[in-house]
Amino acid sequence: TATGRAPASALVLRPNFLQDGTDTGRLSCAEPNLQNLPRTSNELMGMVRGAFVPRYRGDVLATFDYEQIELRVLAHFCGDATLSKILSLTDPLQRDIHRRIAALIFRKDVRDVSAVERTAAKRVVFGVTYGIGPRALALQLGESVAFAAKLQQVFRQAFPAIDRLTAEVVAARYGISRADQ
Repeated sequence: TATGRAPASALVLRPNFLQDGTDTGRLSCAEPNLQNLPRTSNELMGMVRGAFVPRYRGDVLATFDYEQIELRVLAHFCGDATLSKILSLTDPLQRDIHRRIAALIFRKDVRDVSAVERTAAKRVVFGVTYGIGPRALALQLGESVAFAAKLQQVFRQAFPAIDRLTAEVVAARYGISRADQ
């Protein structure tokens, strides 16, 4: 509306937020999925995004883009210097964490990483972060278990502090001493 406020008869959308709605364990949104409204200058998409307004006068509609929040929190807690450095880069090509990790995993220049390799790296990142094993990763990638295990191994070698943090958390959770590991 011209006032930027929804009329009393407006449809109210209340999506369901799911803790187990993705392969990687990330928070997702469904019925409707409001996380995938394209960010574009396209006039139609601008109209779609413009349809989301506060219901009551004085309310505010806030949107947040937590750009790689899980990885930022992970970098903070594990103290991995390489991960922290990538996340602090300002050049869009260089700071694309999944493209950078794909370049490390596939041992190539970041500019030469394909979309398929970037997607594979993303699955490795979140898979390792959320504890996925090589078999499940292989299924997601449509590759062999050996290939998936190798990708996980290379990732862990590139970011060793992540494995140390994971071992500490698992040990603390299950009461395992360092001598038992």
